[in-house]
Amino acid sequence: MYILIRFADNAASAQITIQMITLYLLLNVSTSLLKTKVININILLYGIAVIAALESVFCILQFFGFVESKNNFYTVTGTWNNPNVTAIFLSLTLPVNFFLLRSRFRNLIILNIVSLAAVLLMLKCRTAFIGFFVCSLIYYSLEFRLLDWTRNKKNKNSLKALIVLAILVLTPTCISLYNAKKESADGRKFIWNLSLEMALEKPLTGYGYGNFEKEYNLFQADYIRKGAASDEEIRNAGPVIMPHNEIIHNLAEGGIIGLFLACSFFTSLFLRFKNEKTNIENSIPVQTVRSSNKKIMGVAYAGAGSFIAMSMVNSTLQIIPLIFMLIIYSSIISSMHQPVQVISQNITLKRNRIASLFSMFSVICLCVYLLYTITSTAYSDRLNQKAATLRNAKRSKEALLVMPGLEKKIGTQSLYWENYGRIYMDLGEYSKAIYYFEKAKKASSLPELYSCSGVCYEKMNQYPQAIKEYEMLTALDPSRFVYRMALLQVYLKNRNTEEALNLATQIIKMKPKIPSEKVNSYKNICHNLLKIASIQKQKSPF
Repeated sequence: MYILIRFADNAASAQITIQMITLYLLLNVSTSLLKTKVININILLYGIAVIAALESVFCILQFFGFVESKNNFYTVTGTWNNPNVTAIFLSLTLPVNFFLLRSRFRNLIILNIVSLAAVLLMLKCRTAFIGFFVCSLIYYSLEFRLLDWTRNKKNKNSLKALIVLAILVLTPTCISLYNAKKESADGRKFIWNLSLEMALEKPLTGYGYGNFEKEYNLFQADYIRKGAASDEEIRNAGPVIMPHNEIIHNLAEGGIIGLFLACSFFTSLFLRFKNEKTNIENSIPVQTVRSSNKKIMGVAYAGAGSFIAMSMVNSTLQIIPLIFMLIIYSSIISSMHQPVQVISQNITLKRNRIASLFSMFSVICLCVYLLYTITSTAYSDRLNQKAATLRNAKRSKEALLVMPGLEKKIGTQSLYWENYGRIYMDLGEYSKAIYYFEKAKKASSLPELYSCSGVCYEKMNQYPQAIKEYEMLTALDPSRFVYRMALLQVYLKNRNTEEALNLATQIIKMKPKIPSEKVNSYKNICHNLLKIASIQKQKSPF
């Protein structure tokens, strides 16, 4: 409801709004199906285990080179091009596998768990390691009633010893995980610190849902241009799409109100009421796999708890397979609890048959509308990709014919306007290209847009405007040498000699994230430029 209100106030994108409505309906429908025994929990859990097994096999085949990776930068990615998505998903399936150890397929499940652990090592995702640890801790704490054990005074000394042992094991483990990808960890800390500063400027309602990428990159660029960033921060800075922390993400986009509502949802999953014992034993509708309903609750709590833990160090709510796993675990929890009575039964209107039919008809109409909207948007996205493919094949005139009819469906997406601008850019109509790039900048602040605008202004010999675009570009992604070299070239074309020499000095001092021959060639160019400038200054000091 809050996101709908923000959408009506133009403070939430249509994509986010449709996504949240769809997830809300999915959660309610799946909870109802579990309550009414329509879904067989056995098939659901076995299905998750089978999907996890197939994903693991796919990753192992990639590791040994039998299947190509989906991303050139990683050997193993799974069926997604981002290995983190695959790793986090697999870690979220672990509670299901733990639970199925009680089934008749015990040996196969053990093999599945071992392969999952091996694949997580192949994927090298620290977030998944955290999820693995948290879900194991929660599941087996509930399985063996660890909380009751800790409350027993007889186990006081054993508890102290266990805490000391945990500290001794976890401390070096956390340090090694941090050092394994230190630059990535430092970059993430920089994103979190800057995101919190940004969020404090609009603490109540935030910047609007779907606006984090645009607003953060502009905020970061302004922070760097003011000279507030240290050399290490500049090196770690770069274009950011998501903050890799759902608390910060919700605070930045939805403000304190949005954060409170999001935290309330996750907290509600773990609320336990006085009448829960009788509710669980008497009203749980789902079937079990040789276990009690409380065992299934352990699966759901372990999965939801693991999801929340991983949400603190990575982005999860925006990724389809991960949010589906949360929906499944949340549905299990919701189906096993009696709903909280917010309004007194005395003043609650009694539902009659007409009201029920009207409610059902309204939901069906909403679902049909959402399905139509999502399908038509997906079709328009597909056509936009087709136009991009034609453009890359040097068939820009054909690509241009595809674009006009797509504005109604995806006219709020920056990718649409960027593609439109690139088509005109390839056709040599630079003023039109700039017009569309400016439209794209209303929804995004990714560096590619400023790079394209700068190239267009440069082609039109409008160097002052090109300088503005490239200066913004270097602030958005200060560690990219190619962007600084583009700015250096335009400085020279516009005869901004002093700025060019200062920039050349900066490029020489910069340390690349990954050393390469191209970076060395850039540095050599800058050295030669400074030598030429020094010789000319000696010949003519004025």
